[in-house]
Amino acid sequence: MLRKRVIFLQYKMKQFVVTLFIIICSFGFAIAQKDNVGVSLYPVPLKENQLTVQMKTSVTMKSSSVELRNFIGKKLQEVKIDGRNEVQFNDMRQYPEGVYVIVVKDPKGKIVETAKFLITK
Repeated sequence: MLRKRVIFLQYKMKQFVVTLFIIICSFGFAIAQKDNVGVSLYPVPLKENQLTVQMKTSVTMKSSSVELRNFIGKKLQEVKIDGRNEVQFNDMRQYPEGVYVIVVKDPKGKIVETAKFLITK
């Protein structure tokens, strides 16, 4: 009986630590996001199926596409800007929890802006 309680408490402690880590990361990414002047992401942290990327006009004029990448750099999705200041990435529920990166590129493939965000479920 005592052993079961100890195991249960260890499990609850692990859940608490993971939740606390996600909350701390969320605040850190939210603060970092405010420093990123040219690109805004919402909702952050992402718990929904759609991520919206909003860009200032100065960024849009220089850019041709927005890429969604995982934290190790693998391209997951790409959306052409076509002069829009706002683009959406749909079907985001297929990706596991973690840190992801938005990369805004110019027509030659040069990176114009980047932004990080967190997916939580």
